[in-house]
Amino acid sequence: MSIRSLTKKVLSEITIQQWNIGFIDYNPNNFFSTQKFTIKYIKHNYKNKWFADPFILNVTEKEIVVLAEEYDRNIRRGRIAKLVINRDNLRLISMTIILDLETHLSFPVIYRDNDKIYVCPENSESGGYYKYIYDSNSEKLVNPELITKEPLTDAVKCVISDVPHIFSTKLPNPHGNNLYIYSDEDKKEQYKLKQEILLADNTARGAGHFIKLNDKLIRPAQDCNKSYGGGLVFQEIVNLKDGFRVNELKRIYSKSFKYGLGMHTFNTFGSIAVPDELGYKYIILGRIYNGLRVFAKHIYQFLK
Repeated sequence: MSIRSLTKKVLSEITIQQWNIGFIDYNPNNFFSTQKFTIKYIKHNYKNKWFADPFILNVTEKEIVVLAEEYDRNIRRGRIAKLVINRDNLRLISMTIILDLETHLSFPVIYRDNDKIYVCPENSESGGYYKYIYDSNSEKLVNPELITKEPLTDAVKCVISDVPHIFSTKLPNPHGNNLYIYSDEDKKEQYKLKQEILLADNTARGAGHFIKLNDKLIRPAQDCNKSYGGGLVFQEIVNLKDGFRVNELKRIYSKSFKYGLGMHTFNTFGSIAVPDELGYKYIILGRIYNGLRVFAKHIYQFLK
């Protein structure tokens, strides 16, 4: 192996990035009125996997059950996993793959309808947006139903004025500033484009379920201006006679030494919030390399 190939391999290894899931003690009034929050991360022994895009399926006195994207570096694509986490020490108790396709899967949005649980994962590589039933007996997502042939990315459904709506970005520009809003006026799962909103910057991609706080409807979104999932943006969705308007409320970014590279999902369940954060697999080496890279970039700009 040549020195160049070896250097490339070493740099590729020390700059590996990985997501992890964490939990916040959540009070909506306090959370949206302050910049202070503490995230406690889950612990697991997987060396070649990471978990992201968490949605809470259930919470008991002893456990938190989450659906999330599982990414295995050996498989090199996302799958949907059910994670059972010890509530006291946040150690992963079990991990079960509940949906595995040939295309990348992520962002498993959970919807409840009486006694049924539906999951709509992000699967834009397939060219469409699908709804699955969660079968708790087999621990699988079953009976896929095509909702729309649009390649939606991190889409989230919300019922507004008794009409189901989907807010989403889509391929080929999933990280941009075009927010597409679809509505199902007849309530037959036949969504049609109702409105396209051009936001001021790249904060259109969704980050989780809508949050209802007092008289506000709040949409978590991603700050993708410098990087995909660089931080979280919370947007108030205002329903007017001539369409929707988006008012930004606040932005938050990771303050973690270990996971300081990004945040891109935020969901709540009672008094618990579950975000995810991005960091280097090898924290110190990754930070040193990144610092040198930024320094070299500044020197280059100075010498130009």
